[in-house]
Amino acid sequence: MAFKSSGAVVESVVFNGRRYNRYPESDNPAHRRYFARAGHRLHRDVWKHHNGPIPAGMHVHHIDGNTANNDIGNLACVTSKQHWDEHRAQASERSRRPEQLEHLSRIRVSAADWHRSDEGRAWHREHAKASLAKTWGKPKSYYPAPYKCIWCGFDGIAKVPTRKKFCSPACQNSESKHRLGKTSYEHPYHASCVRPDGGG
Repeated sequence: MAFKSSGAVVESVVFNGRRYNRYPESDNPAHRRYFARAGHRLHRDVWKHHNGPIPAGMHVHHIDGNTANNDIGNLACVTSKQHWDEHRAQASERSRRPEQLEHLSRIRVSAADWHRSDEGRAWHREHAKASLAKTWGKPKSYYPAPYKCIWCGFDGIAKVPTRKKFCSPACQNSESKHRLGKTSYEHPYHASCVRPDGGG
């Protein structure tokens, strides 16, 4: 059942004498999808009621994808990987439905027009500001990290911890050509690393 309470739309169900709510107009996706009370989600409480404690690291999955259907027959206890794999498969399947493809085709031109409009450009500017706000004004930190060029053996210092292998594009290109058999030349340092005894 859905009703208005303090201006918010609330859907409620009762299980074991306790009321669980979800809020279909909430900005929080979890509040929109799941019935919960005091930090307990209904589907997990239903599973525990019928099957006992949920093992650490396991998820309770809605088999039909409908988070409002918390019947025990619609719930399965699965690993985290199984759970996310299942949801990716469901999302991929939904995205290929004919009605979804038709909808995307119908709105594509309008969406492009909106993004080019003054309103769309203003939205993008504000969105970019919000996305970058956490890093703006903060000094960049550099942590020097030593490295050795695998081609010529040059000892260098990188500005940040890195997997840097070459001191210059020239060394990188030379190593690549040698590795691909485009040239027979090999820098003595590289040869000594690959064949310490100097043999072929």
